[in-house]
Amino acid sequence: MKFLDKLQPLGLLAMRIALGAVMIVHGYPKVTGIHNVEKFFSSIGLPWWSAYLSAGAEFFGGILIIIGLLTRPVAFAQLIDMIVAVAKVHWKHGLVGEGNYQLPLTLAALALALIVFGAGPIALDAIIGRAAAGAEERPLPQIPEHASSSPATHFGRARSRCSQLAIMKVRLEWRHAEGLQARSISRAAPSMCRPRIWVET
Repeated sequence: MKFLDKLQPLGLLAMRIALGAVMIVHGYPKVTGIHNVEKFFSSIGLPWWSAYLSAGAEFFGGILIIIGLLTRPVAFAQLIDMIVAVAKVHWKHGLVGEGNYQLPLTLAALALALIVFGAGPIALDAIIGRAAAGAEERPLPQIPEHASSSPATHFGRARSRCSQLAIMKVRLEWRHAEGLQARSISRAAPSMCRPRIWVET
């Protein structure tokens, strides 16, 4: 039966589509006629504001269930919604009578299964989780040893490196001005290690 085990993601997807679709169909009339739902909830002993929670859990929660986003908390909200529906509305009609609790009981079981097993790999929850795990596994860039050294030390190393790699060129210039003869020695090197030395003779 290993072949069937590989189909478990499709089974979870089918459960989400079934639960989400039924919830959207039942939640849409509540969203569009919320004032009537307020009156009905008040008539069965529930606070009027719980109508908004029920409508949101069914309609918007159904959309989230289908795409697999925030699956477990949304399924928990729908489970509570169905338990209240069974207890307050359908229980008195029995399992087989008119207005029975077969449908809310089934929806509650699907919601419970999604709470336990999650949305599966074919869901936005899984995609976001894989992206976050991949970001954590990326190695951090290594900081070179010289990065923590002081600016003076870094500058000294740079001068030493330049002096080793520079091509030295010595040019002697003799100038006569008021009996003073100067010799100029210039070394062709990078800008940070290009000194000019004047030696008086």
